[in-house]
Amino acid sequence: LVKFVLGYLFPDSEQSSQQIYDYPDQADMDMLPPHLAKYMELYQGVKTAPMDSLVWRMATASACCLQWAGAAGVAHLWHEVCLEVRFRWEGGILLPGLPAGLPDCGHNILVQKLQMVNCCTARKVAREMVVGGGEVLSHAEGEEEEGSVENMADDSDTDYEEEFFECEEEQKSEETKKAKAPVLPAWSQPEGRAGRVGELRLLQVSDWLYRPEVQEPAPLTEDQLAEQAEVMMQLGSDQAGTEVRAKMQSANLLSDMESFKAANPGSVLADFVRWHSPRDWEEEKGLSNRMRSEGNIWAGLWEQARAVPARRQRRLFDDTREAEKVVTFLTGLNPGDLAQMLLPTLLQAGHYRLLEACHDDTMVELHMEMVKHVVRLSKLQCLPEVRHYKGVVENTDFDKRRQEANKLSQMFWLAEMRISQSLSLRKKFVYDLAVLSVNDQERPDAVREMEKFVSSLGSGVEVKVLGAARGPAGRLIQNMFRESQQEDYPREEGLPPPSTKQFIIRSLAPRPFPFSRPVPQRMYAKLGQGEFRVAGCFTVDRQYS
Repeated sequence: LVKFVLGYLFPDSEQSSQQIYDYPDQADMDMLPPHLAKYMELYQGVKTAPMDSLVWRMATASACCLQWAGAAGVAHLWHEVCLEVRFRWEGGILLPGLPAGLPDCGHNILVQKLQMVNCCTARKVAREMVVGGGEVLSHAEGEEEEGSVENMADDSDTDYEEEFFECEEEQKSEETKKAKAPVLPAWSQPEGRAGRVGELRLLQVSDWLYRPEVQEPAPLTEDQLAEQAEVMMQLGSDQAGTEVRAKMQSANLLSDMESFKAANPGSVLADFVRWHSPRDWEEEKGLSNRMRSEGNIWAGLWEQARAVPARRQRRLFDDTREAEKVVTFLTGLNPGDLAQMLLPTLLQAGHYRLLEACHDDTMVELHMEMVKHVVRLSKLQCLPEVRHYKGVVENTDFDKRRQEANKLSQMFWLAEMRISQSLSLRKKFVYDLAVLSVNDQERPDAVREMEKFVSSLGSGVEVKVLGAARGPAGRLIQNMFRESQQEDYPREEGLPPPSTKQFIIRSLAPRPFPFSRPVPQRMYAKLGQGEFRVAGCFTVDRQYS
């Protein structure tokens, strides 16, 4: 059973499961089925998981395992899922059924964590490919450099033998070169260039300004952003806290400066500002007042930065550490924590299942209310989402979340009851039309009439039976009575003996005089076991009395 569920969650692990349970394309994961399209706008702000994604399937599979084997079954399944996540991270295999790209804070925390694992896996695979190619490239470059040095030596020997220059000309040429640009050290070779920046040139060196290859920013999940914000607030507003906060926020800027220096030897801070922050540079005035102010962090970082290309810098995003943190977070969840984190997704999946079972529009208002409560519940935090960086804390969101869940459970019960009643009525009045002797020409009209009749019965009010006992609904009702109580009163045809007989007589009669206006009259009689009751309701025309 666990193998079957794992094949449903990870269909790419087995060829047989991939053909049956393959995940939809990325474009189809965010689209609702056609019969649920009218609820798409209401579900736009929901913070759950994409439809039929890995977390979506995990929510439904966990609910099934809870029914099959209880909490122990859910724990076993989650343990196997965590092992699969670790295996794929270590093997460089992406997790299926997840939105591509960086962690999206519009989804729940489990989707973000698994997206982070995929980001770490992609960075790891790309880094290993670059490192493997870099060794070959550096070896080839070394051979080329050796050959170029030998060729230069040979050329210098031949030039020395064949050509002669006077000392005055050499001194003049050297002086003109020094006047044009400063002499750079022999080891200041450009590295990590991604491309030229338009027609811009360096200010102090006669060379083009190149855009460097920089490190990509570190992806962050929602809980990591909240944790960073909390750390920033705890640093305070004193000078020491301000310096630490500025240092934490300037890691990416320092990395970009080092990459820029490596790609543009001889560059100055103004060159970097022209590329990184063009708004702080004016051709007539130079650097802006913000950049020239005393204590500007950009100037301090520029002096601190070294010429190091991005590939040799310390990684801003340590994919190994981040992936291990995610796997540790996932393995630390117990079945109760997992249930709380999957609850909004499971409720949304359950609501979709109820919508699929609906055959009419009699419960539109109830469905709209359910959508609003699911969206509201999905935006409230639970304790497992914040416990790993805040500890065991109390929050008003936790109580609101429980209240919303109780309201939704009552709405689900009401919707299931109404859908069951509707299905029962459809079985009796729509699907059993074959028992009636209805020809092919009358059948579409009879089906249409029965659909309206069933919809009216679902509203809970008194419904008129068109055609009385001779209409399709009346004949079906008679047929139901004939088939009822066959065990207690076996018979070939006819109705079972009645427990109570009721008679209602309605008429229009002129009272109190023959020339009075006809007014409605009603008489009711009831015959039961040891009971006889008669009631009358009579109207009198008092206009001429």
